[in-house]
Amino acid sequence: MMEASEKLELFSKTVFKEASEEANKMVREARKQKDERILGVSDRYLAVAEKRIENEKNRISAELVKSTASKKLSASKEILTLRAMLIGKIFDSVAERVKEYRVTPDYEKKLLSLCLDANGKMGNAPCEIKLSKDDMKYESTLLSKLPAGSIAVSDKTIKLGGLKMRSLSGNMLIDYSFDCEMEAQRELFTSEDRFRLE
Repeated sequence: MMEASEKLELFSKTVFKEASEEANKMVREARKQKDERILGVSDRYLAVAEKRIENEKNRISAELVKSTASKKLSASKEILTLRAMLIGKIFDSVAERVKEYRVTPDYEKKLLSLCLDANGKMGNAPCEIKLSKDDMKYESTLLSKLPAGSIAVSDKTIKLGGLKMRSLSGNMLIDYSFDCEMEAQRELFTSEDRFRLE
């Protein structure tokens, strides 16, 4: 038979072994829980960091879009200003050439031709010729070619020359002023695709 001391030692070893296994089990469980908590905390911090990164990307992207739009608008305004200046210079040059043309003998012939054409479209009836103040010097020449009862008046809206003709019955107006033609040409010129902004 075993002695009490051996029994006690065996009992002690058994208890110590069980206690050691239980302690190891508890340590493993604690480590597992610690690792899971660390992973959980790590995942939460990672999610927060990803959210911050996403928010910062969105903020930077919005600033970039805003800055790009502002620069594009500024460039468009500058282009429109330059475009208007260029068109203005072109048509100022044309107006200057028209001014030079108005002092040539051909201009009086052109006025007479326009006058006869307009009156023909009105059925060769008496009419009112509207001329610029400077072109009133051609009044008698033009009226001599029109039906009796026709009159000539100065029109402040005609600055570049040409004429307007209104039937005395008042139901028809023909605008052969160079101002009207110049405006039509300017509209046509500026509406061409090569002068449009996208």
